[in-house]
Amino acid sequence: MTHPLLAAAALLLATTASAQFTAVPGSGCPGANPITTAGIPKIGLSITYTWFCSSRSDVPFMVFGPAIPPVFQLPVPPACVASCFLIHPSPPVFLAGPSGAGLTVTIAIPQDASLIGQSIHTQGACMTTAACIYLSLATATQIS
Repeated sequence: MTHPLLAAAALLLATTASAQFTAVPGSGCPGANPITTAGIPKIGLSITYTWFCSSRSDVPFMVFGPAIPPVFQLPVPPACVASCFLIHPSPPVFLAGPSGAGLTVTIAIPQDASLIGQSIHTQGACMTTAACIYLSLATATQIS
């Protein structure tokens, strides 16, 4: 599913870098996995982010924003394990998916040369039925 408003917001908030997907050091909860990525982050092409929670009852979320360090630690609770670090997008774009179904977001990168060298951060989260929040490793996407 393509979210044109998300694409526009995320890409307008982007900061400079080179083309690739990389994990953001120090992000997520202990033992966290990254969001699955597909596609080539290049102008005129599309990229897809997919995030599934480990439980069928968990609600998946994704946050998108500019690559602005640092990450910040979630308090316990809402994180139900210690040392969970959320990226610090400002302003953030949040999307939620249905519980148990995961969340897939495809972004078409406009054919706009000013986007070359820009970077956005993405991070997945799962909210459990006990209102705990677990975070994925954040992913930096750098556009070429």
